[in-house]
Amino acid sequence: MAVLVYLGNIHGSNDISSYVNYKSITITDSIQIKADTLSFDMIISNRATRAPEPGNTISIEDTTTDKYEFSGLIETVQEEMLNPITFKYTCDVVDWIKIFDRHLVNEKFGGDTVKDIIKVILNDYANKGYSNWTPFTYNGGGLDD
Repeated sequence: MAVLVYLGNIHGSNDISSYVNYKSITITDSIQIKADTLSFDMIISNRATRAPEPGNTISIEDTTTDKYEFSGLIETVQEEMLNPITFKYTCDVVDWIKIFDRHLVNEKFGGDTVKDIIKVILNDYANKGYSNWTPFTYNGGGLDD
């Protein structure tokens, strides 16, 4: 399996695959918790790329199937200096489900279309609380008029 790791936004973000220690990647899938988690280490020397920060998006893509194995937001980053010019960043990431679970949608939608309901949920609920990430957007998803 060929894997790419993106920091930032899905496709159009920074490919950080060469900085990720693949042996450190752990994805935990838990039905009881209702959110998957990911942890991984990045090794960056000479500031070759930007350091990860809480709120950054992370996506792991299997290029052989063109499917994402994981996508979510970095919750915590631990920095460790390995030498004066090399740092190790241990990142803990939660998938998007946890972000949606943080917001209770308590509205009546009546005769609204599915498209309108999705827009309200994304605009009024899902995009609240994070300042340094690209918000969810709605691009039709086959529901356009």
